[in-house]
Amino acid sequence: MNLKEQILKITKHFKSSKKEVSICKGVPISLLPMFKKYLKNKKVRYKYRGPSIPTIYDRPVSFCHKKYATSFAVYKR
Repeated sequence: MNLKEQILKITKHFKSSKKEVSICKGVPISLLPMFKKYLKNKKVRYKYRGPSIPTIYDRPVSFCHKKYATSFAVYKR
């Protein structure tokens, strides 16, 4: 399976509903390098998602640093 087929399969699995702005969401952070490689030079934005970690990282409600993210969402720019 080539990279395009893998991305399409993953995107289909994590696809956002039609009511949402994102293309896909809840994608495990381990798949980020694959997405960035395939979507290089495409007009997309990545939003990182994850919980606060007591005594280590107390995140604001609307932001999660990439270092502490457990998943991400993809949006059109």
